[in-house]
Amino acid sequence: MNSRLKDRFRDYIDREDLIHEGDILIVAVSGGADSICLFHLLSDISSERSLSLITVHVHHGIRGEEADRDALFVRDLDIERTAHVEKRVDAPSYAEANHLSEEEAARLLRYKALEDVREQYGASGIVLAHHGDDQAETILLNLIRGTGVTGLAGMRPKSGDRIRPLLFATRKEILEYLRENNIDFVEDSTNNNLKYTRNKIRHELIPLAESIYPGAAERISALASDIFDITDFIRETAENELEKTISDTDAYPLFFTVECDPDGLIENNLRSGGYHTGSTIQVHAYLGQPPVIRQEWLRIAVEKTLPGRRDISRSHYQAMDAMIMSEQSSGHIDLPGGYFAEKRYDEFVIGTSRMDETPVNAEKISFYAELTDNNFIFNEKKHDFFVEKGCTKFFDYGKIENGLVIRHPEEGDYIEINQKRNRKLLSRFFIDSKVPAALRPHVPVLADGKHVLFVYPDRMSEWFKVTEDTGRVLVLRWETKA
Repeated sequence: MNSRLKDRFRDYIDREDLIHEGDILIVAVSGGADSICLFHLLSDISSERSLSLITVHVHHGIRGEEADRDALFVRDLDIERTAHVEKRVDAPSYAEANHLSEEEAARLLRYKALEDVREQYGASGIVLAHHGDDQAETILLNLIRGTGVTGLAGMRPKSGDRIRPLLFATRKEILEYLRENNIDFVEDSTNNNLKYTRNKIRHELIPLAESIYPGAAERISALASDIFDITDFIRETAENELEKTISDTDAYPLFFTVECDPDGLIENNLRSGGYHTGSTIQVHAYLGQPPVIRQEWLRIAVEKTLPGRRDISRSHYQAMDAMIMSEQSSGHIDLPGGYFAEKRYDEFVIGTSRMDETPVNAEKISFYAELTDNNFIFNEKKHDFFVEKGCTKFFDYGKIENGLVIRHPEEGDYIEINQKRNRKLLSRFFIDSKVPAALRPHVPVLADGKHVLFVYPDRMSEWFKVTEDTGRVLVLRWETKA
């Protein structure tokens, strides 16, 4: 058996601190040359390091009989392993539903399946067969698509629970190892299909580079280890600063469930809106950072909100940075896959919006109304209508002209800003109050025709405020629950 590759494999694992004594490892095995080589190398060292190897094959539902053949080949491998798991996913359907390429959909589903098995077995990590040529392809792909310094670092030997112990080897060395040791593998016909971008790089761009400078792929791959140190320093610096200014926007208050009073004082026609999830960066803090830290902040926010997405390109990051740095108070950018980036005065949000769904953690509000006599409240309950009452508002019921309704804002709505009955359009009020544009259509209001008495959660019309001349008082209370 070829010991040179095996020795280098062992040395690389120890140098990068990838695998430890007694580890339980999930090994992704497609049946192709790379994963078969990886599994044989791991098997060779498993007894000396007391490793438990669990092979996982993911059938992507793409290649019909050929994919069935691959699954059977991996299932019947005559080699010692603790367990074997076969997962079937539907990459074409997932791609269509999530606006992804089949290639990207298969990658996301594959990693999800591997992670599920890792959790099932309590494994130390997921071992992947990426090698040096894959590293060069990844760097070139990132470079062509548009990347910052982070994209030039390519794949790391270990990132989270993903382990890549073959990054030191070339594809040529792997094939030589299999040939010299008479080890069979299967060929995936899609690896030669030039409709996939990575295959174009593999079969056209890299051979061209090699024809100009032999060993070009190895040099490109070697660049990654140099970039690692730079990106680690940038990420650490960025994270230290970002802790002070980034926050999760797990549930924007866009979705409300309303229970109105049983006496019919208020009609309820409030309809469900939606909700946002994502990450928020404070604009004033962002403006004070150097460009390299600003870019890293955006990458961190994207990673938190869009895990696993690779179609956020350099142009997207540049557009987001330009929007934050501009003097405009608001702005919106559509990102791939139904995500968005928005500037909302001093907040910059990267997130996703889902309409007409009720999330588990959505904010739900119940409104209650009570009609009572002014003198009773003043004399018996000792209320002071000139002091804010938190989740309670008081209105002069005698000034209501058309009947009350709780609804979302409509065109032409206005609020009266003083007792002289001077008006301000609700749309202008939202702008002056710096209410984010995405939230404005979904804020609950209490309205008498187009006259808005109350804007959730704290603004009410001056005209409807209670005075000592008020006869009957409408008491509006609300409770908020997650």
